[in-house]
Amino acid sequence: MPSQSTLDLLPVICAIALYAARIREFFVKRNVVTGQINERATFLALLVSGTLVIILALVEYLVRGTGFHPVLFTAGLIVAALSFVVRAAAVRALGRMWSVHIEIRREHELVKDGPFAWVRHPIYLAAILELVGAMLFMNSLYTWILFVVAFVPSLVARIRLEERAMIAQFGDAYNTYRRTTPAVLPWRGRTC
Repeated sequence: MPSQSTLDLLPVICAIALYAARIREFFVKRNVVTGQINERATFLALLVSGTLVIILALVEYLVRGTGFHPVLFTAGLIVAALSFVVRAAAVRALGRMWSVHIEIRREHELVKDGPFAWVRHPIYLAAILELVGAMLFMNSLYTWILFVVAFVPSLVARIRLEERAMIAQFGDAYNTYRRTTPAVLPWRGRTC
């Protein structure tokens, strides 16, 4: 059986691995169709606020010294793993239209299958799951404040800009999709 000090390091190692896996995604070459990038500020805001959440969760875990908590660690690991499943399914459904930016192409198609059948923005749902998972497995109580104050507003701003771009591209088809499919949280009614 591993010693307590080894177990105490496990959440730190998992947080670093989680963050490294996410950053790696930005450098993976994909066979995508490029389009015009209209806006980059919200991408940067999400990247910075998400990074700050991970860093603060790590600092909080190490400073508060709460140590390894098996139930929270397991729950957080499951939530974080689910984020990878959701993100991979969304990227697969988008195929060549996937981008980290708000990027509309002339031949852009409105994707409504895969995880897009449950929510309009499954990649943002994955980002939420990833950060919530990390905060859980590091037992980071106070980091939730940064998550709510910095990450959530950045995400809301990003979604609003993306929604405008999708309406401009797809018009009534996207408006119908908006009325029948929630934005990010599949369990909060049909319009969130």
